[in-house]
Amino acid sequence: MSHYAPFRRKRLRLRRPRNQAVLPDAGLPLFAPLTEPDDYPQTEPDVENEPDEYIETEPDEDLAPVQTEYAQPAKFKPRAPAGMRQKLAYSSLAVLAAASVVVTGLAMAPRTPPPPSGAAEAYLEGRATEPEPEPETVPEPSRLSLLETEITAALAATAWPSPLLPGEADPELEEAFQEAAAGCTAEPAGVRSCSLAPGDMSRTAAVVGDASAAAWVPALRRSLEPQGWRVLSLAHLDCPLPLQAAAADSAGDECALHAGAVAQTIAEAAPGLVLVSNTRPAGAGADWQEGLRVLHEQWLAPAGMVIALGPVPQVEDALACQEAGLAPADCAVTLDPAWNEATAAERKTAAAAAAAFLDPAAWFCASDGRCPAFAGGAPVQQDGALTPAFAARLDPVLGEAVLTILNG
Repeated sequence: MSHYAPFRRKRLRLRRPRNQAVLPDAGLPLFAPLTEPDDYPQTEPDVENEPDEYIETEPDEDLAPVQTEYAQPAKFKPRAPAGMRQKLAYSSLAVLAAASVVVTGLAMAPRTPPPPSGAAEAYLEGRATEPEPEPETVPEPSRLSLLETEITAALAATAWPSPLLPGEADPELEEAFQEAAAGCTAEPAGVRSCSLAPGDMSRTAAVVGDASAAAWVPALRRSLEPQGWRVLSLAHLDCPLPLQAAAADSAGDECALHAGAVAQTIAEAAPGLVLVSNTRPAGAGADWQEGLRVLHEQWLAPAGMVIALGPVPQVEDALACQEAGLAPADCAVTLDPAWNEATAAERKTAAAAAAAFLDPAAWFCASDGRCPAFAGGAPVQQDGALTPAFAARLDPVLGEAVLTILNG
């Protein structure tokens, strides 16, 4: 090899332009785009450090350079202008800043600590066994509230209801009146014995008094007997007990014999409940109140419980008013102050003997003391006595009141 070979090799060095092909026969460059392969190297080749390829030959002036096979260069990656690159950089910074704010907010948000081990399962089990809440039920109005509504409507009525019927006679009431028509004595040979029938005295209710007491017997039986009580009548139609208890010189009188037999029977049998009711006479004064005191504190004291039913107020006959052409408002009566004072005194006497007191005036009159002649389409009284139709309305009211006292 000649010592000029290095110089010649340097002189014959060829720099190949990028993306140019060489004809294999003539070695001339063909400036035509080539089909790019699917895969390109990811890094751009370093053209400056690429090794030179050459062929060593004998020095000859006509020697032509021989080029090797062309190698496909890396894929061309165009670069964006400087201004666009700056905008892209700012946009990237803005996106990163927004993302950091979101991540920071999520990190700072309060988090509920996880339940201890087994708490979630226990909670789900509790929810599975928890009963469904029952729908709220509206309680039914009481019998007394319904009756009060009917009384208020009757006081505001401008015409009589049609038809206004007294109702059919009550066979049980007729039987109770027949039973109380004659007095009883403690003697077995008497017309009627006051001895209470054998049985459980703790569940026996004895009804004592006059015709007012006898009128309540059917209602008490229909209300108390389904509850396991038995109701026995010791009433006398014409003998108010307070008058007999206050009279010391009436020995031998029929009412006195009856009153003595009642007091003796209650003392011996001691029933679980005594219901007493008497018709208050007109002009009742100190003697009546003294008789009530003796009745409660002495005669009825052996009973397990005593319930005193106040007297029934007298109202107008609705059927007679209708026939006379009067308006309902013309036949409404108002309780006078003397009636209210006497009722208050009876309540006080009963309370002193630890007895319960029921005022039937609340079943006939409004709170202002006005009492209509009818209620709910039924006349209240006829010929001075309760009509069967209105008495049927009072049966559940009385039973509800007595059961409330017994269960209270």
